Amino acid sequence: MSTLRANTPRKPAEFMPNPIDFHVVSRVPQRKTLMGLRQEKLGEALGFSFQQVQRYESGANQIGTSRLFNTARVLNAPIP
Repeated sequence: MSTLRANTPRKPAEFMPNPIDFHVVSRVPQRKTLMGLRQEKLGEALGFSFQQVQRYESGANQIGTSRLFNTARVLNAPIP
C-alpha cells in the first residue's frame, strides 16, 4: 500500500528538473556577479526584464536555447 494519498499532486516526469539544467542555471548568477552585472543590467542587455532574470536564476522558468546562447554571449562565457 502506498503512503501517497489519491489527491496528492505529483509532477509528471517531463517537468522534473534535469541535473544539466540545474547546473547551467546555477552558473548564470555566478558569472553575472563575476562580470559585475546586476539583474537589471543583464536583463537590459538581453532584452527582457530583471524579473525574468530572477525567474531563470531561481529555476522557476527554463532558459530557452536562443536565450541561453545570448546569455552566454552577454556574459562572455563559453557555451560548453
